[in-house]
Amino acid sequence: MKELKAKLLEEFKIGVQQVINGKIPEYSTLLAMGDIEEYMKSIGTETDEMTTNGWEWDWWNPYTIDGQEYNLSGSGYYGGTTFQKE
Repeated sequence: MKELKAKLLEEFKIGVQQVINGKIPEYSTLLAMGDIEEYMKSIGTETDEMTTNGWEWDWWNPYTIDGQEYNLSGSGYYGGTTFQKE
């Protein structure tokens, strides 16, 4: 499981950079928010608190990177996480 998470995190890092550079509109992964948060902090993002919508456990976490607004969102019920420019 560790190896799979590490591989997915490396792919996520590449995807985030592609979104930031405007090469792709969004990047989706099966990583959990907890796996992503440390990386997002390491690249110097500013963030507010994560917001959820209750029983479905959909969530959103806004980030500011170099003055640009981005959003990391996902669903605990359905799974999946998506990073995209606002």
